[in-house]
Amino acid sequence: MSYSFIIIDHNDVEAEKTIETLRLFPHLNCLGIFKNDDSIFELLLKKKPTLVFIAENSLGTPESPLNFDSISRIHEVLTDFTYFIYLSPKVDAALQAIQSGFSDYLITPLQIHLLGSSIARFKNRVPIKTNPSLAIKSYSDYKFIKFSEIVYLKADNNTTDIVLLDHRTVAAFNTLKYYQQNLPHHFVRIHKSYIVNIEAVHRIHFSHAKCYLINGEIIPISPNYRASLDYILEQLHL
Repeated sequence: MSYSFIIIDHNDVEAEKTIETLRLFPHLNCLGIFKNDDSIFELLLKKKPTLVFIAENSLGTPESPLNFDSISRIHEVLTDFTYFIYLSPKVDAALQAIQSGFSDYLITPLQIHLLGSSIARFKNRVPIKTNPSLAIKSYSDYKFIKFSEIVYLKADNNTTDIVLLDHRTVAAFNTLKYYQQNLPHHFVRIHKSYIVNIEAVHRIHFSHAKCYLINGEIIPISPNYRASLDYILEQLHL
């Protein structure tokens, strides 16, 4: 499942640093960097991001359209779930931010493990709107596969092989990126060619870069998806 986010920051250099760190999380889709100006409320209503990262420099004055006093009110206006995260180089305003309606608070520059923990808390709170099954279409034929039956997905050029608990493989005519964006949050990409069902993970061997699954198979993991692995460990309470 892909989640959209925006960054509200008046410092372009710092905003780019934030985006570079967030790109390590393959489930997050950036909708852009914006200023805290008169268009900000319309932008939130139009783009409907699930995550909003707001830098301290964007809430510098009471005259700013979006400020500590207005955060709690904007929650009442937004019809979809929105998770606000306050970014600051110091902890001074942490309590005020949380009391004003921010869901979390992070110190900048962002540390990957703390950001990963924050994203994990967000995913535990976000309402999950999903069916219990995945529909696979092949011409006029539809197959319905329960998510609990899926062990992992493997990229095969522009198609995807879906491997099930009973060792069957179902071919799907969509890319791995499509499934990355549309599967529930417990399906995580750990390699450019693999998405794994967290519930099917038996063991993770970091030094060998291997993921062991409950059906007996072993698939590779990639250092480029370390944030995904941290998320798996967080979900498994390890």
